[in-house]
Amino acid sequence: MIECSSDCVEVKGVLNKHDNALEQLKKLVENLDVIPNENYLKRFLYGADFNVDEAFKKIKSSKEHMLDQHDWYRKDGPLKLKEFIEKDIRAVLPDCDKDGRPIYLVKNGNIDVSTMSLFDVVAVDDVWIESILMERPEAAAKGLCVIIDIKDQSWKLSKWMQPNLIKQSIRKTDNLPFKDFKVHVVNNSWWISIGIKMMWPFLPQKFKDMMHFHFNNLESFYEYIDKEVLPIEYGGLKEVKYAQLYEKLYERNDQIFESFSQYRNYKN
Repeated sequence: MIECSSDCVEVKGVLNKHDNALEQLKKLVENLDVIPNENYLKRFLYGADFNVDEAFKKIKSSKEHMLDQHDWYRKDGPLKLKEFIEKDIRAVLPDCDKDGRPIYLVKNGNIDVSTMSLFDVVAVDDVWIESILMERPEAAAKGLCVIIDIKDQSWKLSKWMQPNLIKQSIRKTDNLPFKDFKVHVVNNSWWISIGIKMMWPFLPQKFKDMMHFHFNNLESFYEYIDKEVLPIEYGGLKEVKYAQLYEKLYERNDQIFESFSQYRNYKN
């Protein structure tokens, strides 16, 4: 008879705990009309350290917001959003920050409000985030690192800073499975101080606490993300081929669309 080591017993214990939590969560979501897609449920469990009640609370809140605000939860796959994706407004970088969070790059200077709406941009965010969590639901336990590049950001984006839109954006972000967020603002824009003043009063304290304003001080930025994983345009050493990242995203079009169709099962 082969005896299991203490490490093996510990691993089995963790796996059993995870399996039990998943089964409990499946039963809880039955009344929410949520299809018990295991990947979808696992991401919330990882983000809540497998606290079933906390995971359920976030799924419930997300479902309620979804039913109330359809425009914030479109079901588009990445191929339908190709014209916006290839404007280089968003990308998930290949590596992680120093604490293991996936890195999501937001280039607000490339947003053209004359050709895309706020909800087009939100839909692009959704497919990128879905691509992370479909492949690695455990990434939710690490959190998400967001780099917001405000270079050349147009003052026209200020029309998206209305109190109700900010409120809905906060609510949606708060319902994402990630355990936490670290947001790094880099570069500068002549009107950004005005934009920050407009938004700041409407942000909950926990959102203010996650913000790091580096602007043009990239040395402080490197304290959180190694230069080796950053694109060259941010003083990093990584040659990031964005077109290849987009192609990989398009390859997952059917999976992403199917996933949205399952848990975004509201009536259009």
